[in-house]
Amino acid sequence: EATGRNCRYLQGPGTREEPVAEMREAIDNEEPVSVELRNYRKDGTPFWNRVTIAPVRDDDGEVVNYIGFQEDVTERKEREQDLQLFRRAVENVGSAVVITDRNGDIKYVNPAFESQTGYSYEEVVEKNPNLFASGKQSEEFYEELWETILDGDTWEAELVNQRKSGELYHVEQAISPIRNSVGDITHFVAIEADVTDRQLREQQLSVLNRILRHN
Repeated sequence: EATGRNCRYLQGPGTREEPVAEMREAIDNEEPVSVELRNYRKDGTPFWNRVTIAPVRDDDGEVVNYIGFQEDVTERKEREQDLQLFRRAVENVGSAVVITDRNGDIKYVNPAFESQTGYSYEEVVEKNPNLFASGKQSEEFYEELWETILDGDTWEAELVNQRKSGELYHVEQAISPIRNSVGDITHFVAIEADVTDRQLREQQLSVLNRILRHN
């Protein structure tokens, strides 16, 4: 079914023209090439195909054949697409997101975090989150936090942090462990919501309530 046919029969409606053109140009120039493109199986189902083509030359250096290698990379491409989707979602979410390694060193922050704290990604990557500590939480508070997340549980609390400007702000924070394929904790993800305005409103209402009760 395949012998004697051009490999274009594997292409379909989802095959992008760019990698096909790259292969065509390399063949015209008698050069090796590797591309990844969406191809289709006999039953019509799509798959991601890593194609490597190289010219075969005779003793005089003339190209007499081409040899091609095909590798199904669908699983990897789907993981990459899921990661891209996750990254776009995290970068557009309104809450601050921080990802650290098991030691607590920051590996990623989203734009909402930069806006909330005043720190850029470059200023905090590989740093410890104690950079934002306000001194308003006790040592026991952080000991309980670490004990909880290292046990594999989610930590939720309201605390006071400090922006780059020195201004204090209130956040609702949830920290969850991230496990690898064998179940070991490798990272932590923290989601923070700035609730400073709500705290101020609650304090104002509390004061107003006391005044009204006194009157």
